[in-house]
Amino acid sequence: MLHLLYRPSYHLHPRYSNSIVSSLWLLGQSRYSTRAGSEEAPTHQHVTHMADDKARDKASEAGAHENLRAYQRDYQKEYRDRNREKIRAAQRLYREQNKDKLKAYREQNKDKIKRWHQEHKEEAKAYRERNKDKLKAYRDQNKDKLKAWREQNKDKMKAYKARYHQQHKQRVAELVRQWNKKNPSRRYEYGRQWSLKNRELYLQRMAEYRLKCSNLGLFDRYSAAKREKYNGDKQYRMAVRLYIWVTRSVEARQLSWPTHQPILYDTKQSHHCSGCGHGRYIKLWWRKLGENRNPTGELSCHACFTSDWSRALPIGHENMFVNRRPRHRSPKKAPDDNIEDKTATEPSEKPDQPT
Repeated sequence: MLHLLYRPSYHLHPRYSNSIVSSLWLLGQSRYSTRAGSEEAPTHQHVTHMADDKARDKASEAGAHENLRAYQRDYQKEYRDRNREKIRAAQRLYREQNKDKLKAYREQNKDKIKRWHQEHKEEAKAYRERNKDKLKAYRDQNKDKLKAWREQNKDKMKAYKARYHQQHKQRVAELVRQWNKKNPSRRYEYGRQWSLKNRELYLQRMAEYRLKCSNLGLFDRYSAAKREKYNGDKQYRMAVRLYIWVTRSVEARQLSWPTHQPILYDTKQSHHCSGCGHGRYIKLWWRKLGENRNPTGELSCHACFTSDWSRALPIGHENMFVNRRPRHRSPKKAPDDNIEDKTATEPSEKPDQPT
C-alpha cells in the first residue's frame, strides 16, 4: 500500500510518455536519412534548412517535455487533494512503523538538517507571512481538535518545553526580555487577566513570593537602596518631587514647559519612549513640542525627560525646588512678595529625613 502512495512522478502515467516524444523526434530526423546515403552532397541551402529543422525539433521536444512535466505536476496535485486523508494515514503509519529508523536518520544528519533550515529561513518566513490568513483559518476551523490534542499530550508538551528551556536557557531568556520590552501593555494585560481568572492560585503565589522576599531581606534592601539614592542623588530627588507635583496638581499640568508638555492618563498606557528607545507602560508621559509649540508625535518617559534638567521645569518657574515641596508663582502675590524670587536658585543640599 505504501509503495503505491509514495510512487515517484514517472509512475504517474500521463496521456503520452517520453517514448512517444522520442519517436516523433526520430521521425523528423528521418527526412535527412535518404540524403545522407545518396551521392549528392548537401548544398549550403540544404545544410541551413537542416539546422533550422533540427533547432525547431529540439525546441518542440523541450516544449513537449515541459508540457509533460506540467501535466505530471497537475496530476500529482489533483491526486494528493483527492486522497489527502489516505496519504496522511499512510504517512502516519509509516512514521509509526519506522520510528527508530527516522530517529537515527535525524541524528546522523542533524547538522545537515540544521544547515538546511538556516538556509531556507527567509523562505519559511515568507511562506508563513504569505499564508497567514490560511493558517489562522485552519486554526479556527480545527480549534476543538487542536485543544483536544493539547489536552492529550499535555505531559509530553510540558516535558519538551522544560527540556528545551534547559538546553536553550540564554536564548529563551533573551527572547522573553525582547518581547517584554516590545509589548509591555500586553504583558501587563495578560498577567492581569490570568490573575483574575486564577485568583486563588495568584494570591497563594503572591503570598509565597512575599514571604520568600521577606525572609531574604529583599524588601529592606530595596527600601534602603531607594532611600540612599533619594538622599544622595540630587537630580533623582528633584525628579521624584517633580513627578509627585505634576501627577497631583492640575494647575501644574496647565503650565508651559520649554520643549515638552505633560500628559497624565487615568490608567497606564503603553508608548515607545524616544529617549531610551524602550516601550513603557506608565501613566505620565511627556509629549515633545516642535516649532510653534506643535506636537511632533514623540513621547518620553519621566526618567528620560528629567535627565536634562534645563528643560524639566516650566517656563518662569525654574527655581521652584528650594525645599521639600515645589513652590510656583502665585498670581495673587506681588512680584516683590514672591518667595520664589528671593530664594537660592540651587536645590537644597540637606537630605530628607528617612521615612
